[in-house]
Amino acid sequence: IPSSLITIGDCAFYQCKSLTKISIPPTVTYIGQSAFCFCSSLYELVKESSITIIKCSSFYSAVIKGSSFQFHSVATIEVVAFCHCSSLRQIKISHSVNSIDPYVFDGCSSLAEIKIHSLISKDIIKQNPETKNYY
Repeated sequence: IPSSLITIGDCAFYQCKSLTKISIPPTVTYIGQSAFCFCSSLYELVKESSITIIKCSSFYSAVIKGSSFQFHSVATIEVVAFCHCSSLRQIKISHSVNSIDPYVFDGCSSLAEIKIHSLISKDIIKQNPETKNYY
């Protein structure tokens, strides 16, 4: 992705089965709806960005093997953004997040830990009963 990019548009890499790794530059602030939806070979996601919005279904059913996400600047994570990311293991949510829609992590069967900044209500993860540990 070019370093001048600000937005990854809706369905930008939708069902891109050959995509194995993507580096999101720090200029990107927005990931569109279904941008990486059904990317069944996406094993590595490098994030150096200032993403503020992750739209609905952005990573729906993407593989993202053993990945850990840290949301440092994200304000909004929309419904089913990471739904059925079965290899996603850990999420870190900073104080910048002010909105997490229902079912964001639904079906993330490997998700073992959601670390939530102390200023954020832990009630936001109730929609994902598969999560075993969070604080």
